[in-house]
Amino acid sequence: MSLSSWPMWLRYRVYAAMLAILFAAAFISEAGQAAGPWHVQLHLLTFFVVALVSCWAWPKLHLKWQLLMAVLVPVIHEVCEMFGHGHRLEYRDIAIDVAGGFIGIALAAFFKRKSAA
Repeated sequence: MSLSSWPMWLRYRVYAAMLAILFAAAFISEAGQAAGPWHVQLHLLTFFVVALVSCWAWPKLHLKWQLLMAVLVPVIHEVCEMFGHGHRLEYRDIAIDVAGGFIGIALAAFFKRKSAA
């Protein structure tokens, strides 16, 4: 069973579960500390995966809305981390997260065009 054959209701739930885990981790300070020296790479990879799953869950969603989500989700996540980890807003993390999201959307768009051709 390929991922493209999954029913839409299941795709939405997978995406929602992934976001729930992501935002729950924002309130657990140990989650941020566990990254250690891989902090930047894990931020980039996490939001790359979030964007890929988002594009998979909503394949007909217009690109501008995907890009908006790739900006809003990291901002909301970092605001949650302010309360969960007790630190100030980290603009650098937001920029890294958004970059990971944009890369994920670009890759998803590339594969979508390639499969359509």
